[in-house]
Amino acid sequence: LRLSSQSLKRAARTSPAFTEALTGNLGERTQRIGEVVQAEGRRAVHVGSLTATRNAPGLWKALAERCADDPEFAARFVLRFVGPVDHTVLDSIEEAGLADNLERIGPVDHAQAMREMQRARVLLLLLNDTANAKGILTSKLFEYLAVGRPILAVGPKDGDVARVLKAPHVLVERGEEGATPDLFRATAPPVSPQFSRNALTRDLVRDVLERMR
Repeated sequence: LRLSSQSLKRAARTSPAFTEALTGNLGERTQRIGEVVQAEGRRAVHVGSLTATRNAPGLWKALAERCADDPEFAARFVLRFVGPVDHTVLDSIEEAGLADNLERIGPVDHAQAMREMQRARVLLLLLNDTANAKGILTSKLFEYLAVGRPILAVGPKDGDVARVLKAPHVLVERGEEGATPDLFRATAPPVSPQFSRNALTRDLVRDVLERMR
């Protein structure tokens, strides 16, 4: 029997019949692979410092409402923060009722940060809620684009980030998070290697050298 569908393979690996039939004959890594893929299918990840100005109470509330309306989603949903998090963000997440879905990882090196991005189903890009937010174009945006995961950004719709993000990525204004599309079912965008650190650095060096001629 050969299964060509990845979804069928995952379903088989995590089915009770599969587990019972191979009990004692299955390596731990193989046994868990389907569970890991399924868990990551509902993982929203923010990488980097999550300061008070980046807090998004409306988004936490919208996600909490989704969990309340969909128990299956709630059972698999993980909100994962990689990097330092301000206490005001944690307070608003607890107030929204998402504390049980929260996973926190402290600061990590760049290689580990990229791995965390790749394991995400949705990447969160929360722009500063400040007067200059429209002109902010963070390097994190390009790192996110480089790994090929749907991005959910919260910030001004007439800012620089909005001009870069195209479908299936989504940007919502603060206060409009309740209308956020279901990116957990969105088709993953193609990987954009031109936005990797190496590619951007190479382009920068080339531009500098051309200017020096």
